[in-house]
Amino acid sequence: MLLAADTSSQFAFDASKENLGMVVMGILVVVLWLAFRKMVELSEKKSKGQPPKK
Repeated sequence: MLLAADTSSQFAFDASKENLGMVVMGILVVVLWLAFRKMVELSEKKSKGQPPKK
């Protein structure tokens, strides 16, 4: 059971470090997603602006 866990563990759980890692991963995913969307948007705009090749 979780309540009866051994508290003398050598590696203590630090909630602030665990949450900080999740926040950093969330920010990284959002930034990468926005960059990907911008890249797709720019490539579509570039392809629409050029006349078709003969």
